[in-house]
Amino acid sequence: MGVQYPDSPFLLPTIGQPTVIYPLKLADEYKDYPENKLSVRKVLFDAFGGHYTQLGQYSHAMLSAVSRDLTKNIARTMNTLHDEVEFAFDQNIGRPNDWKSVRLEAAVLRMVALMNGRVLVGLPLSREDAFIEATTQYTSRAYKFADRLKSYPYGTRWAVGPFLYRSTVKRYQDEVARMLEPLINQRMAGKTISEDNDHGQVEAGEMIGWTMQYYKPGEMSYHRIAVDQLMISFSSIHTSTVTLLQALFDLAARPEYMEPLREEIREHSGDGRLDKYSVVKLKKLDSFMKESQRLNPQTHIAMIRKTTGSVKLSIGPELPNDTMLAVSTWESNNGPSIENPEIFDGFRFANMRGTPGNETKFQLAGTGRYATGFGFGDHACPGRFFAINEMKIIFAYLLDNYDMKAPNGRPQNLHKPTGTLYPDPMAEVLFKSRKIAT
Repeated sequence: MGVQYPDSPFLLPTIGQPTVIYPLKLADEYKDYPENKLSVRKVLFDAFGGHYTQLGQYSHAMLSAVSRDLTKNIARTMNTLHDEVEFAFDQNIGRPNDWKSVRLEAAVLRMVALMNGRVLVGLPLSREDAFIEATTQYTSRAYKFADRLKSYPYGTRWAVGPFLYRSTVKRYQDEVARMLEPLINQRMAGKTISEDNDHGQVEAGEMIGWTMQYYKPGEMSYHRIAVDQLMISFSSIHTSTVTLLQALFDLAARPEYMEPLREEIREHSGDGRLDKYSVVKLKKLDSFMKESQRLNPQTHIAMIRKTTGSVKLSIGPELPNDTMLAVSTWESNNGPSIENPEIFDGFRFANMRGTPGNETKFQLAGTGRYATGFGFGDHACPGRFFAINEMKIIFAYLLDNYDMKAPNGRPQNLHKPTGTLYPDPMAEVLFKSRKIAT
């Protein structure tokens, strides 16, 4: 795609509507366009029936809580994640003394949901099956709702939409609102938010409290808070699951990386627990995950936007209102700066960081023209540091407690008609505990 048209835009026939694909060099130009010119939210709003699901609608409270409070309290979130990771593995992998086959997608999805929930709402709600189902299934239910609504003639959607909404998506919203009501009431009654420190944990309902402080008068309701919690889950659970799953498939198929990664983790975390200081020293682990992301991108395009009026970029024709556009990521993943790009080199980026001047470059959390995995510019993912720490804690715990292998080689990726690439949800790998269970 990016090879055939390296310097000019082209039209890609994608599901829903065609997308104008620009060369990567335009990423620096259009990342600075404001939301009211090139809109990310409009993409989500149209794809997921935002009138009803509210996906794609702006939430100042939710964004502020994630970008300010969640990031500021990174030390306590890591303590909380560590406290949950053992339970997550016990529930989804177990402690097999002999090799056990595990369908990894289902296990990782539930582990990520458990750990996310532990920080976002806390115990005991985060471990309840109904809450886990609501947060993990909301994205697919919202997409199916929007897809079904679009199957009706445009002129009838106003009548059909409310009925479909009540029978599908609204059920999850109402259920989450009901489950969150006690936590919301506690915060409304004046329960204080803990002071930030490096040793405590995030308390049950604290993330809700962070969100509540940013609502304007008249905005806050049980339903509004529930939808914002579902939006956070929408933004984090599935992206983290896919990224982590791809990296674990790569590790299972390449066991030679396991011991060097274990040695690095042991060197920087004496008690086996990562904190905000030790996690940044795991250059090999960061590199391995970034290399996996490079070779297994969730899509070959990035920075997807919709025009809200006519827009003329520096190359190509003027784009009319409601045009979908994106940049090709082929060059960033396979371009001349990547030596032997077709080969998986797990420590590629760790070695590149060894060059003077590159010490802080080429990190998984980095954003830029050549690092669009977590967005770029004003729309870079504000929760990416939390998500990456969560994935590294899972990765480190697995390496310390399990051996893993893929006897049939790395599971092949699958391709959706939308152009996205995703790991095989039915693929199984083998696990065995490194510590004999008694």
